[in-house]
Amino acid sequence: MRKFGVLFLYLACMTILVNAGENSERNLGIRKFVSPDYPNVARLAQISGDVHILATVTAQGRVTVADIMSGPPILASYAQKNLLTWEFTVQSQVEKLEIVYRYRLTEPKVYGQVVPSVTLVSPTEVSIVSNFPLPTGHPE
Repeated sequence: MRKFGVLFLYLACMTILVNAGENSERNLGIRKFVSPDYPNVARLAQISGDVHILATVTAQGRVTVADIMSGPPILASYAQKNLLTWEFTVQSQVEKLEIVYRYRLTEPKVYGQVVPSVTLVSPTEVSIVSNFPLPTGHPE
């Protein structure tokens, strides 16, 4: 009977540890978020797309490495610089996270630089939406 009690206690502890590991990703949050910009040069060239970055986050929540995995180079460069300014909540260990920046252009077309709409969809996804540019000297 005593062996059964010890076995039950062991299994209960293992279940708690496994669930704690699953919850660490659910508890991931952002302490410092610097809103990314839509680079004007990319907007003028009408470049949009998704940028995937593999971030190394320390246990203290700082992003120490941001490796570009895919995406348009001009957007990826801006996203990489932006991600290095983020700070996540404190974790129990160093984490590798895939962060996705979704750059989109939308109507109406406008002259000059505009302030993009930025939405933090989740701690690992951000959406940046800006307007298509109107060509200089061509009023519509």
